[in-house]
Amino acid sequence: MKFLFLVIPLFLISSSSTTKFVFEGELFCYKPDFSYSVQIIEKSQPSKTIISEVKGTSKLHDKHFEIEGVAETNGTDTPHHDIDIDVIHNCYPDGNFSTISHHVGEFHIEAEVIKQFIKFDLNDKMYPEIVKE
Repeated sequence: MKFLFLVIPLFLISSSSTTKFVFEGELFCYKPDFSYSVQIIEKSQPSKTIISEVKGTSKLHDKHFEIEGVAETNGTDTPHHDIDIDVIHNCYPDGNFSTISHHVGEFHIEAEVIKQFIKFDLNDKMYPEIVKE
């Protein structure tokens, strides 16, 4: 019976942690009218997981976006969050949707809040510009 009492507390002890990601930035498109979706992606899970998404349309060439998401861990996951931002848009002249994926980085699970400002030129497939605060 002592064994049972020793095992139960081990199941009750769980180290969970959350990390909040706050991203804002600008989307630039040569077309004055485009649709977009900005997603925060957690890649360190067995498969990619969308932890937050904002969608919209813009009638202007520039669109400011803000997105927040929370990644959780239960103590059994990898010791970091591997985060991407995907921007799905139809900025090209043919109107077809395309995706720009930006690797934000790997963040230790004990990080509380991660903030970053990013500029995306949707017509240029080069890496987005990271603005340091």
